[in-house]
Amino acid sequence: MVSAKEVAQKIEELVDKINKSESAKKEIVKWISTYDGKIIQWHLGDSPEDKFYVVFTKSGARFEVGDYPSPDMVWICDPQVWLDFQSGALDMRNVLKEGKIFVWGSLHEAFPFMMILMTSLSEET
Repeated sequence: MVSAKEVAQKIEELVDKINKSESAKKEIVKWISTYDGKIIQWHLGDSPEDKFYVVFTKSGARFEVGDYPSPDMVWICDPQVWLDFQSGALDMRNVLKEGKIFVWGSLHEAFPFMMILMTSLSEET
């Protein structure tokens, strides 16, 4: 079973890829529009180390460990479920219906966020 710390490391690696991708940064600018930024957070357990977030601004993305006071959305699930979902092994509709992932906040923020992830990953060589 994967730990929240391992997922956090993978998210941090994705943030690095996003910051190196001009296409992903363009998607961020479109997504945040007139806002100062967007915050996506993960709660993958009960301890403070199991909570982390990514701040998206027009200049890129930043990974932080901890609990942000007012994120735009929060993914709440087990670490393994997140990895399976992110890899495409689990369908979003099914994991939401089955209660494997809970979303607090604005679910509509998930779609542009996932597009940014896919854009940054598609530019890997």
